[in-house]
Amino acid sequence: MTGAMTRDWGVLPDQARGLLRRREWDNRRHLLQRLTGERPFPLRLSLKPPAPAQALADMAHLQALVEQWRHWPHPQQVRWDTRQFRHLGSWQLPVALKIESMQDLIECLGNDAVALANHWQQVMAPVQALAPALFPTLARHLDTLERMSAGDAELLARLLPQLYAGLGSGHYLRGLPLSGVDTKFVETWQPLISALLDTLHDSAITAAGGLLPWLGCRPAPKSWLLVRPLCPATQDHLGGLPLLQLDADTLTRQPLPADNILIIENRQ
Repeated sequence: MTGAMTRDWGVLPDQARGLLRRREWDNRRHLLQRLTGERPFPLRLSLKPPAPAQALADMAHLQALVEQWRHWPHPQQVRWDTRQFRHLGSWQLPVALKIESMQDLIECLGNDAVALANHWQQVMAPVQALAPALFPTLARHLDTLERMSAGDAELLARLLPQLYAGLGSGHYLRGLPLSGVDTKFVETWQPLISALLDTLHDSAITAAGGLLPWLGCRPAPKSWLLVRPLCPATQDHLGGLPLLQLDADTLTRQPLPADNILIIENRQ
């Protein structure tokens, strides 16, 4: 008798689920193609019915194959065929599993897939209500949607109509004049927001070089430096402040009021 791990015929229901999960669900490229229709349904999975010699050599597996597929919870998906075997007579065998839609596939995979798909649908719904054309973009960001809550999705739908080219007016991103949405939300979900806006505005975000340039926002300051005036006259020019922290861009644009500048590497 051939071992279950090496048997090359008779795909059982649990094995079929595993194959579908690996090929169609865990493979995000294939999943996206199914969601967007690039890989259309129906999906047909061969159950590898046995040749006569195989059936005769492993009657236990043959019986398990027939019995288990008779109890498949979606009987309309199983394709049966009559096979005539010498010494065994006529048998009705499951020959293929035919999946007609994405919903059918999700139900085949079980409760965890159903729960995740329901979550995706919940967070997609408010954004799709703005424009159905956003669905393919949302589908390309399923990993991001998994981390979003229903409340986040509502905020995202509230945010997108408020964003337009030049809104930042040369300020930092945190200075955007938004209503009902914290600007930190924009930072948290920036890649998804950029992709959705790119779809809504005919790739204008990509053409501008990214979300910040399109909004007209200044990039976040980098390379912060401590500035300490060492003489009273310089300190007076700096508003009497004994210590300042400035970013490198500001120091490049605004010369310090001093003839001599001492640069040291550490804070001490």
